[in-house]
Formats: sequence, C-alpha cells, structure tokens
Amino acid sequence: MDSGGYSPLHKHIWEHILYVLEGEGLVFDEEKMRPIRTGDSVFIAPNELHQFQNKSQKTLTFLCIEPSTKE
Repeated sequence: MDSGGYSPLHKHIWEHILYVLEGEGLVFDEEKMRPIRTGDSVFIAPNELHQFQNKSQKTLTFLCIEPSTKE
C-alpha cells in the first residue's frame, strides 16, 4: 500500500489475519485506531468493521490470510 493509501472501511463474514512484512501504518478495528509495523499481526474477527491505513512515507506491505472457503 502506497504512502497515504488506505483500504475502505468494511466488514465481511469471514475472519482473517494481516501480517505486516514491511512498513508502518494504522489499523482500525471496531472502535479504535492502533499502530502496526513490520512483524506485527492483526486478527480480524468475522463481521468486524475494519480499515488499514498507511500514514508513513514508505510502502506498507502485508499479507492478508483468509480461509480458503468463505461462506
């Protein structure tokens, strides 16, 4: 994710894990914004409102791990 980039504020019925490979940013999960950086992981529960933001000058690179079957 480029500097200043962000995902839409959204939710879905499956859980997923975000693992930060490189950079720094913010994650909004339900009610609070918190910082994330290289090496951090974030669990997003099903139906949890969330958003990822890159507030740094460097690229934010992460893996988003989701179940193979989404129901």
